[in-house]
Amino acid sequence: AHGEYPARYRALIWRFLMKLPENSHAFADLASRGVHPSFADLHDRYPVQSRRIFARLQSLCSRLAHWAPILAEAPYLPSLVFPLVVVFGRDELASFEMAM
Repeated sequence: AHGEYPARYRALIWRFLMKLPENSHAFADLASRGVHPSFADLHDRYPVQSRRIFARLQSLCSRLAHWAPILAEAPYLPSLVFPLVVVFGRDELASFEMAM
């Protein structure tokens, strides 16, 4: 009625509309590699007040850099993926696949 999806279902709806593959095995492999060296000092470059959100942002940037090494050199990557971290919250697989 207000021209937008309800906030509580927004992430689920985006996952459905984008037809995300939910490839948890490949995601787990990338997650096991830890923080990418390019994002070890991310807090200095992109300070975030919430520790949880920062940890998710650093993890997402690191996984993307492990997946596509050229992204480690993209200074705009944290700004680009930050909204995905906020929208998808704890669903790190969905935020990763949306960023891909």
